[in-house]
Amino acid sequence: MNPFETFGLEPSFALDLQALRKKYISLQREVHPDVQGGSDEQSEWLNKHYEILKDDLLRARCLLEIHGKQEREFPLPAVQLMAWMEMGDWVEENPTQAESEFEVLEQQLLNQKNRLIHEANSSFSEAKLEELAHWIQGESYRRRLRKIHRGEREL
Repeated sequence: MNPFETFGLEPSFALDLQALRKKYISLQREVHPDVQGGSDEQSEWLNKHYEILKDDLLRARCLLEIHGKQEREFPLPAVQLMAWMEMGDWVEENPTQAESEFEVLEQQLLNQKNRLIHEANSSFSEAKLEELAHWIQGESYRRRLRKIHRGEREL
């Protein structure tokens, strides 16, 4: 059972996170180990599926998987990959001056995410899956660069 099925949802990039949280709490009341008939295994499984759905990046990866795809099937255009690699080098060399660069990258990814959410439904075309995979790669890279920028992780 995939995370969407666990919560009785159609697979979609667009989710009402407040409704998801309410459903999570309701289901957790049924399966939590402190409730008669509940178990650690059921509760952990529900927690895992909730964590996947509430995180845009994990939810997007789940959608690709549901459609039998992986992000590596959709390589980034060379121009985009090189731009991100150059940004990574720049962040490493200029960690205190990188904020404006992050703002531009984050706005681009937010615009792409909003477009995906607006257009997304349960029947993703191959082109939409490719766009979703490219967003995943960009968001993954942005998160890594943020950690480097904050000094949480080295390249």
